[in-house]
Amino acid sequence: MPYDLIFSDPVRTYSDTPSYAQQLVNRLQSTYTLVKNNLEKSADEIQKQQKPFPKSTQICVGSLVYLHTPKIKLHTSKKLAKQNQGPFRVVKQSSLVSFEIQHINQPSNKQTVRVNRLVKVVERDTFPFIQDFSKIIVRALTV
Repeated sequence: MPYDLIFSDPVRTYSDTPSYAQQLVNRLQSTYTLVKNNLEKSADEIQKQQKPFPKSTQICVGSLVYLHTPKIKLHTSKKLAKQNQGPFRVVKQSSLVSFEIQHINQPSNKQTVRVNRLVKVVERDTFPFIQDFSKIIVRALTV
């Protein structure tokens, strides 16, 4: 009498069970596709965030800039060091990333520097005087 009829469970042979090598290949393939998809997503996100030469569009000839010089004297802290020198005025743009600058107080001091060492001077609004406050209040009331 056959074994299947006596015992209700079918006979399991060696060829029925997947081998370790087959399972390993399947797991490696699924891991590879998962890693590849994650790398493509992160590469797309990084590419969206990058902007080529963002500072060169902001700095043009005639604008005021500070020169970043990270030199720190011995036995002093970086916190209190003056890392920006200037102000300088941009005289000429040699290429996309290099500028010729001239010190405002010392016109003989000219330097050619790259854009990553330049910090644009932010123009501030001057605080209105008391005489100007009355004009502002009158304008606000009439509007």
